[in-house]
Amino acid sequence: MKFPYHITNQSFLIPECKKNAYEVWYWKLNPIEVDWSFWFRFTILKNNTKNVAEVWGIFSKKDSTNDPTKSLNIAVKKTFSFEECSYRLPDNSITLRDNFVNFTFCHGYINDKDKVLKWDLNLMPIAPQASYNFVPYLLWKRGVVKNYAVTTHEKILYNGTIEVNQETVQVNNALGMQGHLAGLKQGHSWAWAHSCIFYDEESGEAVPIIIDVLTARARLGCKIASPPLTTLFLYYEGKIYSLNSIRSMLHIRSKYIPLFWEFRTNTDDIQLSTTIEADPSLVVGVQYEDTDGSPLYCYNTKMATMKLVIYDRKLNKERQFISLNKCAFEWVQRQLWNKVPLSI
Repeated sequence: MKFPYHITNQSFLIPECKKNAYEVWYWKLNPIEVDWSFWFRFTILKNNTKNVAEVWGIFSKKDSTNDPTKSLNIAVKKTFSFEECSYRLPDNSITLRDNFVNFTFCHGYINDKDKVLKWDLNLMPIAPQASYNFVPYLLWKRGVVKNYAVTTHEKILYNGTIEVNQETVQVNNALGMQGHLAGLKQGHSWAWAHSCIFYDEESGEAVPIIIDVLTARARLGCKIASPPLTTLFLYYEGKIYSLNSIRSMLHIRSKYIPLFWEFRTNTDDIQLSTTIEADPSLVVGVQYEDTDGSPLYCYNTKMATMKLVIYDRKLNKERQFISLNKCAFEWVQRQLWNKVPLSI
């Protein structure tokens, strides 16, 4: 099975999943004025022991007094049989029991004992209506990278409500994105970050910047992994930089560890240097399952802080930008990390 290169939300595995494979649609959003985040996803997974469809949700809220012991993280996963999941054309909708999405509207309801997440959201892609394929075309064409990893919409406007246990959270013009993943097996390990809410550190003014970056290692065998490869999307000063060619990857330097990531790159007209830091009290640990049954451990936050330093060669000018508590940052590895417990 070879996944296409074009960017779509259409399902590859529904209505029938014959081979061991996975497929994921995921969304994340942050309000502009206050410090909370919401992330949810629909997942299809088939391996030797199961054939399931799942809905995941994580709501995080930073304490207004910056007391890390009072930070809120509600993480819930609900698992259903694959047969309960339906995909319909032409409206391109997915239904799974009480959960529905047609990529312009969605509602969800998942609970686990005393934890409840419920949402009704309108989704509207806004300018720049950009999409991005993380996989270099040449590596896809030659079959080196077989996974499908795209951001379907780099910037989405969200409105509606989210219910967290007994509290209703109003969603008024929150910003975020939506992605689509699929594959016959997961990568070995990776880190991913995204933000579309930035401010000029000198003036304090909001600036229309989007950054979307992935560093990943592929599984080449049972115990062998490829060197890390990094691809990057940047929207800056009205221009889109899609740095996902073999040539552009050679200019990206990336290094991450738990809670921290730095990367930098050059183009013909800018130099970009970036750091990301995560607050450990807002990191949630979850366990994924690969198509061979092996576990992966994802440590993620949608409230990291990203700082950009951009030097414009044409203007001979350097500017600094910040996305304070509005950046998605996750890293996935094959070993448990004892600093953050698993919530799912």
